[in-house]
Amino acid sequence: MHLIDMLRMVLATLFIVSWSVSTVHSAGQPKDSDGWQFLLEPYAWVPWVPLTTADGESIEIDGSDVVESMDMALMLIAGARKDKWTFYLDTIYFDLQGDDTASLAAAGLPGDPTVKFNVDIGVDGWLVTASGTYAVIDNDRTRLELGGGIRYYEEKLDLKLDVGPAKASADASWDLWDGVAMRRGFTDLNDKWYISYYADVSTGGTDLTYQLAGMLNYRFDSFTLAGGYRYIKWEFEEDDDAPGSIVNDQVAKGPFIGLKFFF
Repeated sequence: MHLIDMLRMVLATLFIVSWSVSTVHSAGQPKDSDGWQFLLEPYAWVPWVPLTTADGESIEIDGSDVVESMDMALMLIAGARKDKWTFYLDTIYFDLQGDDTASLAAAGLPGDPTVKFNVDIGVDGWLVTASGTYAVIDNDRTRLELGGGIRYYEEKLDLKLDVGPAKASADASWDLWDGVAMRRGFTDLNDKWYISYYADVSTGGTDLTYQLAGMLNYRFDSFTLAGGYRYIKWEFEEDDDAPGSIVNDQVAKGPFIGLKFFF
């Protein structure tokens, strides 16, 4: 399936969700109110996933592999806001497959030749962040929020190596908890267009994790259409156990598209 066909399918699904939610409330953005306001943001994400193994080898799941195999990461942000306080639950699910070519020095052989081999990569897991933020800037044009929370990270990694007639495989799984600090902002360009931006850093179970995201948004009557780019990097301590025994660092980066509902 081509990328255009896949995006059409995603948009059709999201517009069905749009119709369902708009029957609950027909506002495309929060109303000025002293009460609670709620938000729901579903997204489809097509990431590239480069990683560095514990041996220092770089391999990658390319975005074209993600599209061709119809794999995808799905994101859902739910939130509740009252005055300057907002509470978020940011959930990412990914199930990705790809292949790459890597090389390894064959130490001990004459001339220390480099052996090339094929790698099939499978990555699936969850990234869930629960947080609370407080708006330090809140005016007619810009809202800037600072806050913190906790993050749960679960992943299963499968590697299959093919060196001519020889084959080998390795797999590992882990679940980690981090404390996270973040900033989130929104700036109106006009009545219809606005930009939103996000950054966080966390540590604990991971040595260090950080992410950046930027988004361009357009308000319709019953929903907001959003598109942007998200970058996440995990760094792991060297360890005898996973993930440090398998991976030094891992990245997920790529474009996303989705909808926002406020009610």
